[in-house]
Amino acid sequence: MRGNRGNNGTTRLRWVVASQGAVQVILLSLVPVIARECGLGPGAIGSLMGLGTMFLMVASPAWGHASDRYNRRPILLAGLYGILLAQVLFVALLVMLAEGIVAGTSALFLLGFSRALYGCCAAGIYPACQAWTVEYAGRGRELPALVSLSAAANLGRGLGPVLALAGLAVGGLWALGWLVLLPLFCLLAIPGDRESGRAPGSAAPAVHSGLPPLSLFAIALLGTTVIGQLQLALGPVLSDFYGLGVREAASATALLLVAAACCGFVVQSTLVNKLADSRTVLALGAVLLMAGAAIINAALGNRGALLGLFTLVAGTALLVPGYTALIAAHYHSGRGRQFGRLTALHTGGYTLGFVLGGWIYHWAPAAPLAGLLVGATLVASITLYALGRERRPPTGKTAPRPVE
Repeated sequence: MRGNRGNNGTTRLRWVVASQGAVQVILLSLVPVIARECGLGPGAIGSLMGLGTMFLMVASPAWGHASDRYNRRPILLAGLYGILLAQVLFVALLVMLAEGIVAGTSALFLLGFSRALYGCCAAGIYPACQAWTVEYAGRGRELPALVSLSAAANLGRGLGPVLALAGLAVGGLWALGWLVLLPLFCLLAIPGDRESGRAPGSAAPAVHSGLPPLSLFAIALLGTTVIGQLQLALGPVLSDFYGLGVREAASATALLLVAAACCGFVVQSTLVNKLADSRTVLALGAVLLMAGAAIINAALGNRGALLGLFTLVAGTALLVPGYTALIAAHYHSGRGRQFGRLTALHTGGYTLGFVLGGWIYHWAPAAPLAGLLVGATLVASITLYALGRERRPPTGKTAPRPVE
């Protein structure tokens, strides 16, 4: 009974994560439509996006800690109800802007409030889903459990543009309806097992993975910084180095992002499950990340860079579940709080990557993706150094026993 209930619960959590991934990509895909229909400039739209991201980054650790204290299910419900309220407000305001019912500063203030509310509430979804999935899986099964969750997020990111295009085919702002429908779907998908998750006040003894958590968190920050730089520079690179027009570059960027999400899903659904050890997954991911960044920089301007792009994506698909599983193994109790910190670092890394990517492109237009290679090299160096130190215990001490 427990196994069937656990499988059903993890499947439902994967759908929740996939839906949230789709929502993020749908909104990004609709930015040109929102700008045209609602009269919002790039600065206003970017500020609204940044506001939601800032609140998500700040609130993630607190939500993760709350899920440790009050259990996963009520935190997920509270977060999703908050997301639903924020999205209804956001979509309603955009429609009213398009119809000329509201305008000016008051509309921007209310839009900002809706995005801040969204960021605050969305901050708890991924940490609670990660912690709950690991608890369903049990000790020693952290890697396959987290791989399935990460693959679901990639699946959602791949489906997001497809859903956006389906909505755009209807016309106008109808595609925004997905921002409301998907949180409703998530509320229906939450597992009904009220006793799942750690009970308030219970604390199991800590289980140490051997690798220092600080190095794992540093890898997470640097890795997402690399991806953030790539996402920001992809469109301009297609225009400047491959001669595509603005519209063609935008379309090509969307297609490449969908292909990258599908590549990550395939890697995590096949290769990662065959590698039983989290350290092997982490090391291979770091090496592929660095190799992909090197190929992209060496082949920039010709088709060989595409090989580098998918190599880098494959490395990321291995790297993320690798360090996440090791963090889960290190902290047997308080996982929600640690996953909350990890979510905050991911968000901060993407934001830092956007900033660095923009400045590097401005100051070094001949080598706009050099920052990818620097960041990926740091990731590989920290990973291999930490793994090497773990295998060389200090004199007179025994090496930490692996948990997997």
